[in-house]
Amino acid sequence: MSVEVIIGHHVSDDEHRSTAREWVTGWYTARGYQVTTSTATGTVWCKAQAFNDAVAASTADVVVLADADSFPLADALTEAIDRVARVGWAAPFHRVRRLSRAATAQLLERDPARTDIPPDVRVEADVHDILPGGGIVAMDRQLALDCGPFDPRFAGYGGEDFALGNAARTLSGNYAHVATGSLFHLWHPRAGVMSGDTKHLANRYRLAKFRRDAMQELINEWRRHGAG
Repeated sequence: MSVEVIIGHHVSDDEHRSTAREWVTGWYTARGYQVTTSTATGTVWCKAQAFNDAVAASTADVVVLADADSFPLADALTEAIDRVARVGWAAPFHRVRRLSRAATAQLLERDPARTDIPPDVRVEADVHDILPGGGIVAMDRQLALDCGPFDPRFAGYGGEDFALGNAARTLSGNYAHVATGSLFHLWHPRAGVMSGDTKHLANRYRLAKFRRDAMQELINEWRRHGAG
C-alpha cells in the first residue's frame, strides 16, 4: 500500500506558519513518508486550491491530508493508515493540543527526525476534541476524490474540514477510525472567523449528512458551477 502525505499552505503564510511547515514537513520525511507540499495562491486562503489538484495528481493508494501547522504521534498515524483499507478514512488522533507560543518555540529548536513529543511540551497546551476531517486525515485516494476532497466555495479558514468529514462519512458509509493520541498544533497568529456565507454552506453539509443523494448533489453543485 502506497502512501503520500500532502501538506497544503498559502503563498502569503507569515514567518510563524512557514517555520512550522518546514518543521512539520521534516517530521513526516524523517519517518519515511513521501511528502508533497501544495500551495494555494489566491488572495484568500482556499483549502481546496491547496489540496484538490495534488490529490488528483497523486498515484498513492492512501493520501494523508495534513495541515502545515500540526502533526500526530507516529504510531497513531501508522494505525490510521492501516485502517483506511477497512473504513475508507481515519484520523490519527482523538484530541487536539494547541501548543503555546513558548512551547512551540521550544519544539522548533528540536530536530524533527529525533523527537516525537517532549514531556514538557505536552504540558503547555490547550486541549479540545477532534473534528473528523480537520488537521490531518488519512483517506483512500478514490474516496478523497469523490468528496472533492474540499469544496472550493469555502474561502478563508473554517468550515471546509467539517464539510469533508460529513461528505466522507456519507459517501463511505463509515465513521472515521480514530486512533488514540493527540494532534499537536504549533502556535501561530490566529486567522479570522467564518463568514455568514461559509456558515450557511457548512450547515448545508450538516443537513446532507447520511443522505447520499443529497450529499452527492451538494458536491456536484460546485463541480458543475465552480466556486461561485
